[in-house]
Amino acid sequence: MKNLLKVKFKFKLILFIVIFLGIFLNISLSWWERSIKIINDTQQDDEFKFIINEGENISDIIKRLEHEGFIKSYLAFRIYSLLNKIPLNFKFGEHTLKKNNDIENIIKVLNTDTIEKGITVTIIEGLRDDQIIDVLINRFPQLSRQTFEDIIKNPKTISIYFNKSLLSFIHEKYGISGMLFPDTYEFNNNVDEKDIITKMFSNFISKTRKYHENPDFYSKLILASIVERESSKEDDPNLIASVFKNRIKINMPLQSDATVNFITKKNDPGVLISDLLIDSPYNTYKNTGLPPSPICNPGLRSIEASFSEVQSEWFYFFHHNNKTYFSKNYDEHIQKLTLLGLI
Repeated sequence: MKNLLKVKFKFKLILFIVIFLGIFLNISLSWWERSIKIINDTQQDDEFKFIINEGENISDIIKRLEHEGFIKSYLAFRIYSLLNKIPLNFKFGEHTLKKNNDIENIIKVLNTDTIEKGITVTIIEGLRDDQIIDVLINRFPQLSRQTFEDIIKNPKTISIYFNKSLLSFIHEKYGISGMLFPDTYEFNNNVDEKDIITKMFSNFISKTRKYHENPDFYSKLILASIVERESSKEDDPNLIASVFKNRIKINMPLQSDATVNFITKKNDPGVLISDLLIDSPYNTYKNTGLPPSPICNPGLRSIEASFSEVQSEWFYFFHHNNKTYFSKNYDEHIQKLTLLGLI
């Protein structure tokens, strides 16, 4: 009798497992068929622009494909490429996709180099946002200054924004000001404002990735922008940064001419006495601590210097004849200026 009960129990257990696996397999197959099915088989001629930014990782690209409606499932896309042994060697640049492309076709398109050669634009280190816009408008006169400004201040319209991990980098008030990475870019002739800012911001995110976990990331970026404007190519930016860090530690005003010039928009490195009296949160002669946002778009050297642990005993510095003079205190600072005949 006991053996009979055991047999019945085993039979029921096996039957339950078979039924469960059958249901699971049916659900899985249904999900798989829906996930790999093309999004829309009626829009045969509708083409959409899809830009892959240089340095953008594969996972972020696939997530954007899902968000922008080219594929139904990130997971299914990954599984499909693995099962079919299709390499994901996506090429940066502008691609053309259709909503009726299947996964294999999408991968084929994105793995192909973009053919069209466009216009090259070089953005040098240390430019303010408005100066970068000047450069871009000069190269693309058909584009709108106001649109550039709106996107930088409120970048919800740029595609890279769809990656939720980047939300913390976008300042509620200042947007992505200071995050337009200085570099040489190539754009197609039909590029728009959104494409350009997306590419520059994406480049910034890629270049600064190792610092993203730092809780003081935004403050360090502001410091980097000051270091960028206060240092020359011959300087060690780590030492320039150390001066401002030392001042911040003792709540001493930074007294950075570069922050005052940010207010006046002057390109001359010097300042007037009247400029120092301007009432502004960016005037670091009148206020302690950092200004509220970056004063320019810094390069990688200055960004690295702001995160550097290099320490010094300096609280003052000045430039003269392509050389930088550092001092521990005000008296020493004045003495060096006097010896050089600068005061």
